[in-house]
Amino acid sequence: MYTSEFKSTLTHSQALQGIVAFCTQYRIYMVLNSGEKHTLGKTDLNYSKFEIMAGAGAEKQFSTEDNCFDTLKTFRKENQEWMFGHLSYDLKNEIEPLLYSQKANHIGFDQMSFFVPTIRIEYAKDKFIITSNDGSTHPQIFRDICKGRVSALKKSKFSFQTGVNKEDYYSTLKQLKHHIQVGDIYEVTYCRELFAETEIIPEHQYLNLMEVSPAPFSALYRHGDKYLISASPERFLARRGRTIISQPIKGTYPRFKDAQRDEESARALLLDEKERAENVMIVDLVRNDLSRTALMDSVKVKELFGIYSFPGVHQMISTVTSDVDPRFCSEDVIKYAFPMGSMTGAPKVRAMQIIEEYEKSYRGLFSGSVGYFSPDGDFDFSVIIRSLLYNQTNRYLSLSVGGAITSKSDIEKEFQETEMKAERIQELFS
Repeated sequence: MYTSEFKSTLTHSQALQGIVAFCTQYRIYMVLNSGEKHTLGKTDLNYSKFEIMAGAGAEKQFSTEDNCFDTLKTFRKENQEWMFGHLSYDLKNEIEPLLYSQKANHIGFDQMSFFVPTIRIEYAKDKFIITSNDGSTHPQIFRDICKGRVSALKKSKFSFQTGVNKEDYYSTLKQLKHHIQVGDIYEVTYCRELFAETEIIPEHQYLNLMEVSPAPFSALYRHGDKYLISASPERFLARRGRTIISQPIKGTYPRFKDAQRDEESARALLLDEKERAENVMIVDLVRNDLSRTALMDSVKVKELFGIYSFPGVHQMISTVTSDVDPRFCSEDVIKYAFPMGSMTGAPKVRAMQIIEEYEKSYRGLFSGSVGYFSPDGDFDFSVIIRSLLYNQTNRYLSLSVGGAITSKSDIEKEFQETEMKAERIQELFS
């Protein structure tokens, strides 16, 4: 592999648009964008390595529905290179034999897919790094990025439909709260889907989304005719050396234009007993998940109830770390923590059974994860929330939103929270 470095005067926004424009010529690509500044985590909790990183084209790849983690182990052993890919939520059925999925998969992402890119592009601090098998092409790639623009940022205007109206939502949450009251579960993340049959240009919508809702784990991912357009604020798992990092989000309050009111909202989130209870339950679940592959006594809560502000919402985020027991590989760490507790509930397996019973739509890549492995064994994967899924062939566009339900949940507030989470993305099409 050949690597070249190029200095640049492009702004972050220009670099992102140039990289996206370059990637559009490929049937498989992933653009990971953490923003101009790494806003997630205090100084010692800043684990991002780049501002923008992209993998374009597939030198090697696999997609599978069965034996996914064994296939990933073999693929990584044979290809100790950069690789990008995804894990769908319904991998749960492979991990836990009591689980199943029976709903229609309108988008069509495989349960797992990874690829070694033909070209890898990294941007940080006014510098581009380009890696590929042919170093002679790098100057032209750099020029293409610098002049590349996604033209005509048009807004497609339409309205989303929903299979779960407000009346349905109220009815379902009453039943979920009954499960909590009788002791089946302590907490469950219930989601509903908004959908449309329409034609969009995913690259345009992604760049539009980054204008109104930048996020530290945003991603644009194409796999054939299927797309992910993500403004996720949440990290699922990262590995840095022997350290594993998880940063679950539980707790959401609205932002306000008035500075004093906005500050009061963030303060109210920090003090909200219901939101803190949600967060600490998931922190305990994550601690348990990480302990399965960690050295004894190495699981630590680095930050509890951290308040972070994003466009439209304040979030409560905690950070949990562990040191990996050498007996376990990276695939084991991911498998034993997947799906992430922030998207299931507790106890995890029973919560997922109840989710399958009450949710109307197939989650698929929503509540799953996208990210990368580096050659040194490090990895970083996001939680797929605040995201659009799109199938270009059948023109199906999906936006799912949800929240954690506990015994203290106010049903009207929970419904309004889902509306608030969807609002920024829906604005792209209104």
